[in-house]
Amino acid sequence: MVLYIEIISLSLYYASNMGALFYVGPAYETAMSDIRRLYPNLNVSHNLITDTRFVQCTDWMDTSDDFIAQYYYRNEDRWQRANLTLFLNTVADCDGHGSATLATNLRKFVISSSPAGDIENKVKWPTRIETGSAGKAALVSATKLFAALLLHFNWTTVSIVCDAYRNPLYDTVAQIMQATLSRLLRSNVSLTRVDGFSPQTDYNFILNEVNKQTRVVLYIVFGSTLRKFLIAARSLNMTQGEHQVHLCFRVTRNPLLGNFHWRYGDKYDEVAKEAYRTVLIAESDPDLDVPPAGSEARRLREQWRQASLERYNFSYAASEPNTNLFPAYTMPLMVAQVVAEMVGANLTELLQDGRHIARRFYNRTFRLRTGNVSFDQYGSSAGVDGIVEQYDEAGNLTKVVHCAVGTVVPLAPVRIIEIKAVTWVGGVWPPPNRPPCGFDGMDPDCQPKRTLAVETLHPPALPTALRFLLIR
Repeated sequence: MVLYIEIISLSLYYASNMGALFYVGPAYETAMSDIRRLYPNLNVSHNLITDTRFVQCTDWMDTSDDFIAQYYYRNEDRWQRANLTLFLNTVADCDGHGSATLATNLRKFVISSSPAGDIENKVKWPTRIETGSAGKAALVSATKLFAALLLHFNWTTVSIVCDAYRNPLYDTVAQIMQATLSRLLRSNVSLTRVDGFSPQTDYNFILNEVNKQTRVVLYIVFGSTLRKFLIAARSLNMTQGEHQVHLCFRVTRNPLLGNFHWRYGDKYDEVAKEAYRTVLIAESDPDLDVPPAGSEARRLREQWRQASLERYNFSYAASEPNTNLFPAYTMPLMVAQVVAEMVGANLTELLQDGRHIARRFYNRTFRLRTGNVSFDQYGSSAGVDGIVEQYDEAGNLTKVVHCAVGTVVPLAPVRIIEIKAVTWVGGVWPPPNRPPCGFDGMDPDCQPKRTLAVETLHPPALPTALRFLLIR
């Protein structure tokens, strides 16, 4: 018996996004080829929806929901003839929620590398699965690493600054981290949204406001935005070591997210170099982004890189991280494996209800030629180890801390391993969570003591008659 499967994927065309067709197209093709080889009874058609008019996420965000809905309903007869129709996306549909919302309303299975801040809500997302390092479980795991790092240095008061208006992923990441850190640190973590590409953004004002709340600022921003904040902090004397700890979460080292180095080749380089001495950059271990030389995963990655050059005349460095390449390959393969299992168990009639497919991803590890992919009880894949780096006196980025998850289970203990001593401006490391005089410097004990002059007044002599009465 041959089963007909229709996969619908929305994708940006140009390489302005790590999940765009120029990047992930070859990985999709390899997945389709492997499915034909491994599962000959599955006839899979991959429907890639794209439009060359849309270059950036911001170009497509307002219309992508309608775009995919119109495509679906124009071809509804085709989907009805299939045994299974599902939605599968990398983050090239920008936030993934258009596909996920449509799929949920249709009760179709949907899998993507876009995170849902509330993936555990199975009333809202009964058919949704997420994978890749930007999934909810992976972000919770990353936040857990941050919490362990903060507590390791006795920091419990933190504020998040997020570049929220150019890439929806950043805002989702910030919201997940805000909620999770607030719970883990047992404190109210504030979130400030900024537009790092707007000339109207007042960095001095934002820093002064944040400085009234905390001395530890967690930035989830583009590289250029971080630099603008640090240059402003330098002008406000907030890079003196004891004043603020600037902690940056670099989602990935892909150049699309900007340059996180202090050197830009402009007149601000020297100022930025000094300011970056108070920056700690935290990220997933970059050694895990690119597979080991000689591995099957490394061979596939190089194959996809060459295919991008041949088919799209687009090239990227062999060492360039991309968190969507492997999900583009693994997602179709995992779906095919689950469908084959359901067919073997005579459960073909359940394929029309995406909930039954989604449940087969819960608490499970898939073993594929690119490596293992594990999911938690909500269908979200877990995170990896992290590192913390610091710019030394010479301006070089050096690794100072390794944060070990130790297991794919998001609630596993985290080990903080100090690889190298942090060399901190001012010499006091770690800076205290709360300055001695409070965040605003107005604690009463720190205010100048005012001497109260007391004048002793001598009362006039009492009248004689009154003195007589008092004596009696």
